[in-house]
Amino acid sequence: MKVLITLGPTQEPIDPIRHITNPSSGKMGLAVVKEGIDRGHDITVVLGPVQIPMPGEVKVYRVRTAQEMTNRVLMS
Repeated sequence: MKVLITLGPTQEPIDPIRHITNPSSGKMGLAVVKEGIDRGHDITVVLGPVQIPMPGEVKVYRVRTAQEMTNRVLMS
């Protein structure tokens, strides 16, 4: 089974220096990723800007904004 998981925050720029974000750590999403791997699923992750190491067997797309995340999810 193919599984698509989004995790982590998004950042919306206000200007070149500042941005609005949310406090998501991505830890819950990582737990879901690991469970999917344990069940033998083909995992794709769309990951906001956090430094979480992903298992090597998952396909990872890194994004920054909510629009980038939406676009990547719709393409996957």
